[in-house]
Amino acid sequence: MWAYEWCSGKFSIGRQPDRFRIFPYPDCIEHILQDDRFNSCIVLCYLGKSYCVYCRLNLPHPPSRKGGDKCGSTLGLHQDVVGGQRNSQDAAPISTMTVGHPRVLTMALQLRRRDGDLHRCGTELAPEVTFTLSPTVEFELHNQDEQWHPRTVKKTEDTPEGVVLGSYLHGMQDQLQGHNASCGLLRRPLNTAAEVNSHTHMVIMSKAEKQAYTQRNLSKQTGKQTGNKRAAGGGNEQTKMFNGAPAGFEDGGRTAQECYEFARSTWKELAPRWADEIKPLLEQAVKEW
Repeated sequence: MWAYEWCSGKFSIGRQPDRFRIFPYPDCIEHILQDDRFNSCIVLCYLGKSYCVYCRLNLPHPPSRKGGDKCGSTLGLHQDVVGGQRNSQDAAPISTMTVGHPRVLTMALQLRRRDGDLHRCGTELAPEVTFTLSPTVEFELHNQDEQWHPRTVKKTEDTPEGVVLGSYLHGMQDQLQGHNASCGLLRRPLNTAAEVNSHTHMVIMSKAEKQAYTQRNLSKQTGKQTGNKRAAGGGNEQTKMFNGAPAGFEDGGRTAQECYEFARSTWKELAPRWADEIKPLLEQAVKEW
């Protein structure tokens, strides 16, 4: 079956190397997503601040969410395609449909100066642009947006022509408020397929992948070094995992399998409690959709 992100090694957004499931379209999705340009659809869910698991279960917030000011779902600025080299999709448009409460998509330019240095996104030369994604809006991200092209910017001493090479990043930086919830249905044209167990819908790992997953030790440093290496079980997410690792994990020396199993065992304990806490919030959110 067509597989998103399988060949890139970025098992992010809820993916686990040994429990990576790909499902056939249900009839309802097949009906509403008819478009010959796409052969894959993933669903991203964004939850408001009131769903925060740390707040709901009286757990200490990790350093990245210090002070509780990042309790809602966000997605940092990033790029998907860049000429088809980042993951398993073609260099083609990505279509997003929304179910639920509106959310805000941010697009920001990174600019390349004549000396080769990059300007940070959202500078006064090129302010960030936002789009409100609601159930009445279908948003398409084109691969040209993420490629380096001449972009119009503010004229300054450094940019007298008002044109600089630029490349767009996108993300969901604005948190949803309260009990709001929003789902994005992202359709993509994929070019990579994976072997899938027809009964469990799980991707079948190759012998080399499974050996690396179960035997290779990881650390903070190796997590950064391996980056996009598929066999390591993840790039940026792998590094983040160790930044908030429990006692015995922070110095590395653990395999990807050990880390994922620890995370699963912890979540198995917390998930039922969290589900009880947020059920009324989700019910209210769905009523408002």
